[in-house]
Amino acid sequence: MRAALVQSDHADAQLVYQSTRPGGDAAVASAVSDAYPYAVGFPDPSRHATPPLTFDSEFDSGNLLRAVQIADTEYDLILRPDLHTQGYTQWFYFAVANTEPDVAYTFHIVNLHKPDSLFRTGLQPVVYSVQDATCRAVGWTHAGSNVCYFANPYKQPSPVPRPCTDQLTFFTLSFTLTFPHAHDTTLVAHSYPYTMHDHRWHLARPALRCPDVVRQSVLCTTLGQQACDLLTITDFGHVDGRRPVVVLTARVHPGEPQASWIMRGVLDFLVSDAPDAKLLRRLFVFKVVPMLNPDGVMYGNNRCGLAGCDLNRQWKAPRGAVHPTIAAAKSVMQTLPVVFYCDIHGHSRKKNVFMYGCDSRKHVNPVARTFPTLLSNHWIGRQFVSLDACNFQVHRESTARVVVGKDMGIANSFTLEASFCGADFGVLAARHFNLGHFEDIGLALGQTLAEYAVPDGMNRRTIYEWLQTDDCHDLHEYIESTYNQQLADDQLGAIMPLHMTTLVLSERNGSFGRLPRKSAKAKKKKKVVPSPLPSVAVVVAKQLPSPSVALAKKPSAKLSSKKVSSNCVGSKSSSTPPPLALKKALSLPSPKIQDTRLKHHPTPS
Repeated sequence: MRAALVQSDHADAQLVYQSTRPGGDAAVASAVSDAYPYAVGFPDPSRHATPPLTFDSEFDSGNLLRAVQIADTEYDLILRPDLHTQGYTQWFYFAVANTEPDVAYTFHIVNLHKPDSLFRTGLQPVVYSVQDATCRAVGWTHAGSNVCYFANPYKQPSPVPRPCTDQLTFFTLSFTLTFPHAHDTTLVAHSYPYTMHDHRWHLARPALRCPDVVRQSVLCTTLGQQACDLLTITDFGHVDGRRPVVVLTARVHPGEPQASWIMRGVLDFLVSDAPDAKLLRRLFVFKVVPMLNPDGVMYGNNRCGLAGCDLNRQWKAPRGAVHPTIAAAKSVMQTLPVVFYCDIHGHSRKKNVFMYGCDSRKHVNPVARTFPTLLSNHWIGRQFVSLDACNFQVHRESTARVVVGKDMGIANSFTLEASFCGADFGVLAARHFNLGHFEDIGLALGQTLAEYAVPDGMNRRTIYEWLQTDDCHDLHEYIESTYNQQLADDQLGAIMPLHMTTLVLSERNGSFGRLPRKSAKAKKKKKVVPSPLPSVAVVVAKQLPSPSVALAKKPSAKLSSKKVSSNCVGSKSSSTPPPLALKKALSLPSPKIQDTRLKHHPTPS
């Protein structure tokens, strides 16, 4: 057993849980030995007066490697690193049972890697009580007291030998939970989980099975032999070869589940009967990959897939045999006239919702400012989006946003980041984001795309009327002529419509869709500084007048969720199934049975 530090105060500690099957799959095992902060003995009932809690994490997206009882109501928890690595421990999701009501239990997650966390500024874990869900229709809620995040003395494993003084240490997240019910099973997680089961359930909904609106296919097969789904959303009833493509991806990092909740909000809007959704389907083809890392999500990884590396650092030169989802997604994008790309993420150290865009090294990209500005002024988006937190500098050349923006020449290439915690301004200041908020962010993203496609100042009434008929009208030509007329009238605040910001596919060059480059000799001779992108003035978006066709109203359930304190998700939505983990968690072994299983488990080396 690897023991970076063995302290004398662990003499009474006893092992009460040891996971051996990531995601409940006995056929999967890490190629790298697990690293434990300290050594611990096997269960001894005589050491503690209180029966130990029972734990489990061998289910979809679960992550808990070991639980150690260090006092009657106090436990050290050790997370499983991402498969085939010894690092990236941050995401946690496990079940706990055999609790006594109104007893305070303290948990210490002792092998976290990040030096900073939103747990230092008010973030709480989320819990899901089976009894509360069954009897009171209460789903995931934020809970926990005495939450703190700090460095501990346990040394992180290092691939290269270092002096003891230079070796990094782990960090500890400590929190206290009180369970109100006896004979209850409670799920505990870093943030609202979104598992592969949730993903498949959502894709099976009737709205996402309508062939006139959306068609599902398989982008590729992952290293874990899972299907990576690709959705194509457009108006299949009207053929138009001019439609540019909007690409949306999410969940390349498995430990950022809010990205999937936002993506759910986007998808539900795009396939709806809302006039703006119909408009977008007529103007664009949407290529959506809701889960870029199915393996990582299934096995409870935080950042990597089964290749043992961060897939969002492989876009520069992905290998199909090692990074199949990234290679396939990039290959598809290189053959399409992509006009907009957004990769959705979660952020564990910053509050608010914000975006990253791409400036060039010598010039500002004014086009990249348009969408974040519109989103931050949207009637929903203004509650979440901080324009001041948006950044357009390029630091990592191999991420999706940068490769798509710079190598493929797509000016509207973004990363959207949503905080694990909440906002630090406005009506949501000092409150947690809940599931309704994340889905609202997705709705705002979709509606802002419609506003970008037909900017403020253009008459949408005519377009909405055309959408109600079967007559084929060239919407792109109408929008272009309207925009050109605005320029002719010296309307400097006019926003260039989204589809006009694209480059013609034939102008792209090279195997990775790079922009044409002048030879070094020609550059030296002419000494011409590359011209900046066309200037686009951006003004604060105004509330558009109501069209002749009424916009779809938000469901009343979502409105009511805003009135509930964000510390509680409120009543469980009938459209969201209970976590699949409950089927496994409800059958947690009793302490006696679990002790027997632990005694027959071989000692880790």
